[in-house]
Amino acid sequence: MIFEYPDLVRSFSCIADRCPDTCCRGWEVDIDSETGQYYRSVEGPFGERLRRALSVSDEDGSTYIPLTENGDCPFLTKAGLCTIITELGEAAISRVCTEYPRYFVQIGGYEQMDMSLSCMEYGQIFFAAGPMHLIRTEREVAGDEMEEEDAEYLRSILQFRNEAVSVMQDGDGTWRERLAAVGQALTGDETRGWLPGLSEDEQLLQRVRSLELLDERWEGIMDEVEALGSAKTSGETSFGNEEQTDRWFTKLSVYFLFRYMIDSYFDGGGDGVIRFTSRSLRYIWLMCRARARRLGRMLTDEDLIDIAHLYSRQVEHSEENVAVMKGL
Repeated sequence: MIFEYPDLVRSFSCIADRCPDTCCRGWEVDIDSETGQYYRSVEGPFGERLRRALSVSDEDGSTYIPLTENGDCPFLTKAGLCTIITELGEAAISRVCTEYPRYFVQIGGYEQMDMSLSCMEYGQIFFAAGPMHLIRTEREVAGDEMEEEDAEYLRSILQFRNEAVSVMQDGDGTWRERLAAVGQALTGDETRGWLPGLSEDEQLLQRVRSLELLDERWEGIMDEVEALGSAKTSGETSFGNEEQTDRWFTKLSVYFLFRYMIDSYFDGGGDGVIRFTSRSLRYIWLMCRARARRLGRMLTDEDLIDIAHLYSRQVEHSEENVAVMKGL
């Protein structure tokens, strides 16, 4: 099987209790069958605590650990550590906890791995690094059988993905112009690569309002963004100098295009990827404007890391929310 991932992945290591927004808060923990079987076999008081914490979904019968009333995993300590790890070792945590913030997409004999900007530590690495380079390896694992027509379609998607990343990282013009070129090459539409203009922001705000709420902070973020429309300001207020914003949004464009271009295989085309990328970038742009207005200063890399992670936590961790941002 061919396995491909960004070189930045190799620099990542979880900082555990030093994380400013732990992944052990706000998300219920899915327990894979192997881990669930192990938890049910653990002896002693801690084994009893594990079993009491497990719940089974009425919808699909899957096992998960519900959050506490304050939104934490019940095994998160006040010091920000995982009790399961301190009691049983790191190998004892569920697969979803081991893999995060990595995500995997497998099609036939190909697997793509990337990391999510919802993890602030990865955000630190991502925004500080130079251009992204892909690492391509082969694993001694058999992939799924594919018809040659499907395999060729996948190869064409991956080739376009690589070309799109190259245009964004090495092409001429502003980041908006480069994204427009990618969008036009993918869809044949001269406008879809651009960010939505100010006249379309109302529709974007309504679309974001319709998303499933995953993070309690998101209500305040939407209110702050929507307040921009009623503010007595003209045009696009600045939140960073030209070089900063070009660097930030070039990197964000690369992130979204690399992560989601492979979805074209399942979606039957790349229009949804361009819509998702453009809408995501536009909303993050509005989040930047809103924060700069509230703080009364230009933004820093730390601000961008935080804004990107908040957007990712709310949107990218729900397949339904991603579909809404892709949709017509």
